[in-house]
Amino acid sequence: MKPNPANPSAEAPASTQPHIHRQPAATPANRRVYRLVPSVAGLRLQQSEEPAPRPGPHEVLVRIEAASLNYRDLLVLRGGLGQVRTGLVPLSDGAGRVVATGPEVTHWQEGDRVAPIFYPAWHSGPFQETYLASALGGGSSDGVLSDLIVVPESSLVRIPAALTFDEAATLPCAAVTTWQALVTRGRLLPGDTVLVQGTGGVALFALQFATVLGARVIVLSSSEEKRERATRLGAWATVNYKTTPDWDVEVRRLTGGIGVSHVLELGGPATYDRSLRALAAGGRIAQIGVFTGMGPQSNLLRLQLINADINGINVGSREHFATMNEFLATHRIKPVIDRRFAFDETEAAYEHLTSGRHFGKVVIKFEATERTAGETHSKETNRGTIMLHPVTAYRPVVDIPFADSESARTHFESALLYETDCWSVHAAITQGYTDFILLDVRTPESFKAEHIESAINLYYRDINESNLTRYPSDALFVVYCSGPHCSAADRAAASIAGLGRKVKKMIGGIAGWKDDGFALVTG
Repeated sequence: MKPNPANPSAEAPASTQPHIHRQPAATPANRRVYRLVPSVAGLRLQQSEEPAPRPGPHEVLVRIEAASLNYRDLLVLRGGLGQVRTGLVPLSDGAGRVVATGPEVTHWQEGDRVAPIFYPAWHSGPFQETYLASALGGGSSDGVLSDLIVVPESSLVRIPAALTFDEAATLPCAAVTTWQALVTRGRLLPGDTVLVQGTGGVALFALQFATVLGARVIVLSSSEEKRERATRLGAWATVNYKTTPDWDVEVRRLTGGIGVSHVLELGGPATYDRSLRALAAGGRIAQIGVFTGMGPQSNLLRLQLINADINGINVGSREHFATMNEFLATHRIKPVIDRRFAFDETEAAYEHLTSGRHFGKVVIKFEATERTAGETHSKETNRGTIMLHPVTAYRPVVDIPFADSESARTHFESALLYETDCWSVHAAITQGYTDFILLDVRTPESFKAEHIESAINLYYRDINESNLTRYPSDALFVVYCSGPHCSAADRAAASIAGLGRKVKKMIGGIAGWKDDGFALVTG
């Protein structure tokens, strides 16, 4: 679907339910929030509880479920981007659910899964300098490091259905920046070669986007482990910039002396000369980061001599964000998350980002889980429309004794990794993110043996289309039934138990699965 910049709800199918406006009085009375306050060393984070904001006529109250950190947030904390208002709420990147809407809001309703855009006023079209002061989490514009925030209805996008809040929280700055750098402004083509510096959020989004678009990606990293992980994600080549300080020479060697068509310049003054020398004739440098500080840039004569370009990239618009979300959904791209921290561990999250040890994004989870029991999805197949409950993937923490459904549920929810649809969850297992899959059946529509059978068939069809021959570890497929529909539905439960034998047979053809790789939990 082509996004309509005049209508923020057009980027994803609108809900079939009528819009219901809830009075602000029904919203929570208080919120948890972090603010930047003065300290002896400059600014520091201070957590507090305060009255929750109320949405105005054209505003939306959003419960933030997860947020993510960018290098910009470190600069804001250190005062590296200019004066910061005392009491500023930091961070630009978050995702959550609409809790309440103002009386004039027409595009959103309670329960919608959304993310605020980086520049609230940049909906579409060219960037305007007046947008700069409005950037979330910097200067004087409050950000998302609070579990309840109020934003204009026009400054939200709907997040992809297959992404969790953790994953969607990584998108507003790093992913949209990468999208504009490579696609909107960069006009990346199949066969192009892209050079990315490091393995942070922008670098790995660039690796994922460019690989899907048919380009070759060269990753610079001083960590052998990170280089190996980048290769598994699809990097065409990697270069250790510490053991190979003349990495521009190596990049030209790798490209047969031609150089790369795109450089995502993240380092700043210390890397610019080499980026210019690594660039091919007619190539493009996307100027994004300043990891090595700010100061005089290189002599740009080479840029002129080889007819190359420099694009200054400053995130993107709501339209860019919505278009990118379609791309993510179409290509089933999952953001790479290095580590998740609890809300109370926010200072530790900042420290982890500062350390440079991360591979991908650093996320702050506001709640323990983000379950959405009772939601179903539909998918068109050659059998007609089937209703599927979200499949949930789990990382194991202990062996699971299935003594009763409650203990199984408690264990599963404590090990929750993320929630997604069955036809894309296999990617998580193949990349080693999880060892368990849970088909959670809780509603009358989804508690039908034929629907579950169709869901499982779809799941294994996806595996076969991906040409998988084995999984990296033993895995367990669980159908978990809870609530009155399960406890009262003996016949349906028996049908599912019978289906278990079929699943075991299917699993038997895939190496790496246990023979007893199916379990039914009812209660």
